[in-house]
Amino acid sequence: MLTVEKNGIVVHQFVWDCFDSNAYVINEGDKAVIVDPNDTDEFQNFVTGSGVKEAVVLLTHEHFDHINGLNKLRESLDCTVYAQSACSENIGDINKNLSKLANIIIQFSENAPEDGRLIPPFVCEPADVTFDEKMELQWKGHTFSLIHTPGHSPGSMCIIVDGWLMFSGDTLLSIPSITRFPGGSTKDYKEITIPWFENLEGIKYDFPGHGNSGHFIEMMWLNELL
Repeated sequence: MLTVEKNGIVVHQFVWDCFDSNAYVINEGDKAVIVDPNDTDEFQNFVTGSGVKEAVVLLTHEHFDHINGLNKLRESLDCTVYAQSACSENIGDINKNLSKLANIIIQFSENAPEDGRLIPPFVCEPADVTFDEKMELQWKGHTFSLIHTPGHSPGSMCIIVDGWLMFSGDTLLSIPSITRFPGGSTKDYKEITIPWFENLEGIKYDFPGHGNSGHFIEMMWLNELL
């Protein structure tokens, strides 16, 4: 677990080693905001051990490596799940959430399980709250802005907290976002999402779907695309 504190917000990061995918938790008392829940023991033990009983769950997109802990989380907590409309629909399809391809994808991972265990295809129930282009929610005095940023997947979104902190899922990484997975669109990424990044101001810190969190201004490849 990596813990980062910025401007009074404490973010706990949990990594699923198989795919280097990140789950994030911001918790206060028995309430939490959880971004992209995974099924690692460290993540699940932290949530239960912290006494969290009620969670706002935000899904940056529909791919299996960012939702594989959602079903278990819904069984153990009072969850309200937020997602972009396409994401909400696609998490219920093993083809669109890519879990049908998980064991093929994992063969190309440097962190493939040594015991050869398989990842079974799975689906999740739709989100409780959906949106098309943008919505805002308030939590513990903080404003979470959810923005549709298609390209990596039809249901991708970025989450901006209080105008300066961002959870970008796989829309923005330290390398160019992959748009060749089923449902991905290079056209949407270039025509919708890149112009949105071009006009984005005030973001000081980014928590991506893979890799370490880092300062937004250090992602030099994005500047080259712009």
